[in-house]
Amino acid sequence: MSEIPHRGGDLPTPVPNVERLFHAASYTSEGYRAFHDVSFRYSPDDPCALHLTHMVQGGETTWVFAIDLLEAGLYDEVGEGDVRISPADVLPIPEVRIDYFSNTGNFSSFYPLGEIEAFLETVNTRYPRPVRDTSLAEAFSEIVPETWYRGL
Repeated sequence: MSEIPHRGGDLPTPVPNVERLFHAASYTSEGYRAFHDVSFRYSPDDPCALHLTHMVQGGETTWVFAIDLLEAGLYDEVGEGDVRISPADVLPIPEVRIDYFSNTGNFSSFYPLGEIEAFLETVNTRYPRPVRDTSLAEAFSEIVPETWYRGL
């Protein structure tokens, strides 16, 4: 295999990911329970995504979903697809519940709320994302010329 020649100039500096290891309790739809490590990883190369890797006996499973979904699910129940997130006030420590759905089975995991908040604070401090509060009509008008839809 040949190397691609460098065309001069500085090579881009790799941007570090934000990663944190959590200990989670997971429960399957069949009633199995497991305690295992989970890696939460945010990469500025994919600024809308969050990668959660469950490290269980026999291998790893990674789920990728919107980081905004995690943020919204800390205090309200959100999601309607393969990933649903909601607060789980289990005494004495508030937790976040993430439900995962696939064609091979379902499971739920519980994570400490404070640790997830700290992870998200680190992500948002290092890599602030633009906040956009736009209605659907405003977004539509930004991408489609007014003369096109006014004539409908």
